[in-house]
Amino acid sequence: MTDEEFTTAINSEIEDTRYSIVARFTELVKQKIENEISVSSLTAIVEESGTIRRMIREYFEKSVATEIGNRLRCGIYDGLKMDDVFESVWNEQFDRAIQDRIRQKVHSAIDTVVAERLKKING
Repeated sequence: MTDEEFTTAINSEIEDTRYSIVARFTELVKQKIENEISVSSLTAIVEESGTIRRMIREYFEKSVATEIGNRLRCGIYDGLKMDDVFESVWNEQFDRAIQDRIRQKVHSAIDTVVAERLKKING
């Protein structure tokens, strides 16, 4: 497997996971709206979910560790500089970017569900 194929496979896996998370959030939104819980309280539930944050962090930790491990075995990275690689990947800005991206996807999914419900109500 070439570096490009490996990178493409990793990016594909990340995209698949992202879409899976959005699908789960959308399903949660549908269930909560059907139970007549307000959208703002639903957003708070999603944003405060420790399970979701843990799941995303575990996925990215595994993904990064696998990619770096594979590249170390192939001789692409110098093993003595691995601390620098991890420091550059896992910083507060990266965590904030993930949170913002997920929050944006959740809000988009909520807006879509609300718009569909309004279309059904307005006939």
